[in-house]
Amino acid sequence: MSEASERVNEILGKIIDAIGAEVEFEIKEEDGAISVDAKSEEPALLIGRDGNTLSAIEFLLNIIANRGLEGRIKVYLDIEGYKEKRKKVLEEIALEAAEEVEAEQKTVALEPMSPYERRIIHMALRDSTVVQTESKGEDPVRYVIVKLL
Repeated sequence: MSEASERVNEILGKIIDAIGAEVEFEIKEEDGAISVDAKSEEPALLIGRDGNTLSAIEFLLNIIANRGLEGRIKVYLDIEGYKEKRKKVLEEIALEAAEEVEAEQKTVALEPMSPYERRIIHMALRDSTVVQTESKGEDPVRYVIVKLL
């Protein structure tokens, strides 16, 4: 286990203890990245509303894992497959918005999203020959608009 993985293991253990949840997690290292897959009886405690707690924990893990290292290693955290499920929901939202824009010939503004979520929307519609996407606003209320080409 690398120094960065050891740091992730230690700090994630402390965070989980502080939250008071029963969690099992597996750390994998490959292609210059660390992936942590966590399973819990109470995933909502670690995921939080709209994945905010999950994102915050992942952010902390990235800072701590990279402290003092020469290169940069990316840490990915997922709890009970939340990110994959959320990605599918966002892709559906993107496709529905594109259909609405085409049918009603009007621009659609989506709810404010994190940079990660906005990127999923942009990627889902990037090859469209009918609509295009654009991010608007300032964080934390930055959102995506879907409009005709």
